[in-house]
Amino acid sequence: MIQVRNIDHVVLRVKDRQAMQHFYERVLNCPVELKGPSEAP
Repeated sequence: MIQVRNIDHVVLRVKDRQAMQHFYERVLNCPVELKGPSEAP
């Protein structure tokens, strides 16, 4: 498992937010703290 000491912020622009969130929360064990608005296609 990755042990993160400090991260200020990370911005990710993805096509599949649900898949990205699953990967970061379940695989990397990094919780999502804040979600931005969805961008219109």
